Amino acid sequence: MLAVIQGFVQEQKSNNNRFTEPQKNIIRTLNKGAPIYIQDIKAIGPDGTPRPLSTINFKVN
Repeated sequence: MLAVIQGFVQEQKSNNNRFTEPQKNIIRTLNKGAPIYIQDIKAIGPDGTPRPLSTINFKVN
């Protein structure tokens, strides 16, 4: 997960499908309308191999 806070890039990684506590803390500090980027996403395909997915962008509401 990547977010920009006061002009500085904040990045926190997760090794599963849940937000970590540091990621949640970053989200809590963001203002309404601030973007969040979820990148380096991998999904397991039907054949069992991991596949990369595109970055997902969110805006804090």
